[in-house]
Amino acid sequence: MNLRGLVAGSLIVDYGLVADYVSAEQYVRDVVAGKRFDSNLSKQLHKGFTVHGLIPNYSDEPRSLGWGVEIVWHNRDYRAKRRFSLPGRLATQTGVWQPVGA
Repeated sequence: MNLRGLVAGSLIVDYGLVADYVSAEQYVRDVVAGKRFDSNLSKQLHKGFTVHGLIPNYSDEPRSLGWGVEIVWHNRDYRAKRRFSLPGRLATQTGVWQPVGA
């Protein structure tokens, strides 16, 4: 499908086991660093996703205490399609063709 990548949310399902003594932010840092294993997030990291932030109140899943993580996967094989201009027309960044001078 030649997608640039994916943006998704991930539960940190094992966070509730350590939440009494570790903040959600530190927990995610530890999972990313490989110091902890989370049975959901660790697998997604292994598949090439990267963490871009925490999401409070993401879910009512009790194991994650409501926390989620924004994850992003960048497609290494993505190839931008070339845009061609037609005479008298201008291609915008959105891909919508407009008359020159509009």
